[in-house]
Amino acid sequence: MRFLASAIAILLFVMFVLVNVLGGLVGSVWLIVAGHWEAVVLGMAAIWILPHAFTWLLFVPSLPFMFGAEFFLKRGHSMIAMIVGFPVTVAMQLFIGSWVFMVFRVYAANITDEGLVLPVLLCSYTVSIWPLATMAKHESDDAVATNLGLWNAFLSCLVMTISVLTDTLPLYASIAVCAITLTASLLVLVIAGPQLRAIGRQKQLDRMIARWAKEESG
Repeated sequence: MRFLASAIAILLFVMFVLVNVLGGLVGSVWLIVAGHWEAVVLGMAAIWILPHAFTWLLFVPSLPFMFGAEFFLKRGHSMIAMIVGFPVTVAMQLFIGSWVFMVFRVYAANITDEGLVLPVLLCSYTVSIWPLATMAKHESDDAVATNLGLWNAFLSCLVMTISVLTDTLPLYASIAVCAITLTASLLVLVIAGPQLRAIGRQKQLDRMIARWAKEESG
């Protein structure tokens, strides 16, 4: 039984690697041969556009919240910092979930027969995940929001895959994706909360030591 479980785990891992490495290429060639080359071009454009859209639609508007959270954190008010920064976390996770939902729905329009379901799913997954994973490489390995954002994207891809395969109404899929994104946002708060509180306590201690040293020198 243990050998069977190990074999299944290895097989799933190999399939996961193959999908991530070759899925987009195979799906793109398949769609081009089937005459849906415009979907491939649109996917390539989307991969290039996403980092810029992320910057201008999410990062720049979030700067006041990020500066506010940093301001309170430096003064040891970790709870206020978490409250001020939480809207950024929610916006980031919703952005990721919405991106995956939009990509799958746009690609699903190219399913003109059952033979195109697989290449559409492969391309949808690649266009959804690849730019997010590329941007995540620039973050540290212990970045909680980034790591959970990737898990959010993977789970949203799974939900949308099931939606396409079962021809489920987009409304149900969108509700499921929203549930995943909000759960990811709360998990960021739960996981990062103790770390921020520890940083806040250290900041307070540093300020007390600096004040004491200044009084002693004066």
